Amino acid sequence: MNKESETQAARKIEFSVYEIVKKLIGEILPAGETNRDDIRFDNLKMMTDLVGRLVCDIDDVAYANKDREEFSIKRAADHASNFLSKDLGIDEIISMNKDLGEVTKDKGHFVI
Repeated sequence: MNKESETQAARKIEFSVYEIVKKLIGEILPAGETNRDDIRFDNLKMMTDLVGRLVCDIDDVAYANKDREEFSIKRAADHASNFLSKDLGIDEIISMNKDLGEVTKDKGHFVI
């Protein structure tokens, strides 16, 4: 398999993961009907919770490895950091403590 085919396969996998998550969670766009919108609002809360957790995982990669010099680790840290800052426009992540509902800060990085 050449590099282009691998990239296309990765995109298909990424797309299918997206579609699977959307199907698992369900519709999130309000329809203007109270009963359906209550369900969709719950779905929206699940979706935002998932996205928040994923962003925190990505932030963990960026922060934990920001000073590493090994190529593969630095590449992952740089990619995660660029995704957060350039793609999402996030400078710092605030993670809610899942058990205590508290936010702690460690050297400019908010942690769970």
